[in-house]
Amino acid sequence: MVANTRPAASSLAMSESSAARASSAVAKSAKSKPTCGHASRSLDAVGILGALEANGTVYSTDPRSGDQIELPFVGGKPEGETTLFILGGYDGGNVVEDWCPLVNFFSTRSAAEAWVEAQGVDGDIVSVAQIASDATDMWRPVVDQTNTPVC
Repeated sequence: MVANTRPAASSLAMSESSAARASSAVAKSAKSKPTCGHASRSLDAVGILGALEANGTVYSTDPRSGDQIELPFVGGKPEGETTLFILGGYDGGNVVEDWCPLVNFFSTRSAAEAWVEAQGVDGDIVSVAQIASDATDMWRPVVDQTNTPVC
């Protein structure tokens, strides 16, 4: 199963059982917090795969270079050198319109730096490996809820 993580630019591929759990987690999340839609955006894709301890691959496009990005996960851990830009200073506005579109994967740190400068935005440029633990921690409570039987 492939679930979109960014319209026409990213997708998330994983086993059917993991995909079902991810879909359930995203649906529960949508009821409790603002999300960026579908399996959300870059940071959420990292967190969902991490929280599920799943094997899968995130497919995306570097917004600066147009390069295709393929980020594999094994047991919920990212492999490779993909970089992520996380917008700083979120002010509580519309998360879908104001924050999510500016959280992106990049093939290289230099591509991220050039894009950040061109966009005139502030935030953090980190490797996916650096942020994976925090993203997993954000999604673990949501994923754990999906494993609780409903009476």
